[in-house]
Amino acid sequence: QGYLGDRWVWNSTNATGTFARTTIAIGTAGLDTTINAGMSVTNTTSVNIAAAIYFQQILDGGVEKFGGDTLVLSFYAKAAAGTPKVGARLVQNFGTGGAPSAEVGGTFNTVTISTTWTRYSMSFTLASVFGKTIGTNNDDGVRLEVWTSGGSSSIGAAVGNQQGSAFEITRRARICSPPASSTPT
Repeated sequence: QGYLGDRWVWNSTNATGTFARTTIAIGTAGLDTTINAGMSVTNTTSVNIAAAIYFQQILDGGVEKFGGDTLVLSFYAKAAAGTPKVGARLVQNFGTGGAPSAEVGGTFNTVTISTTWTRYSMSFTLASVFGKTIGTNNDDGVRLEVWTSGGSSSIGAAVGNQQGSAFEITRRARICSPPASSTPT
């Protein structure tokens, strides 16, 4: 486990990978003109059935802020070669202290990354928090996990073990609630 810029935390279990902050030239083809940084990810070894390589961030606000909402994750990415997959999910964590409810892992979505900067979007619907108990330590929240490799018995199995894959993701990933009558762009 380690920390990246902008409150991202990376994790690897039964696998090795490298994560690094990268500089992206403003005006790079295919990117929004305000993007100037990202993260490079290289999955070095990932062959164990329980392998996991992912990075995560807690969204601002408590778990109740997004209960029952549909959220859209949008980001730019490109692969160094080939067509690796990236997966993501949102996890509702009810915190610690007292007797909080167990965390609820949402749907795991995947996209296949090309070798040119491309904008990708994934939509998630979070479960209602009605009837759930939030812990007393004020550490509840919704966690975004972005998976770059996952063994067949891991949460990231839909991404698969991607030994040797490398790609970049812009640091300005956005997650938002779309207006009720619109589609994500």
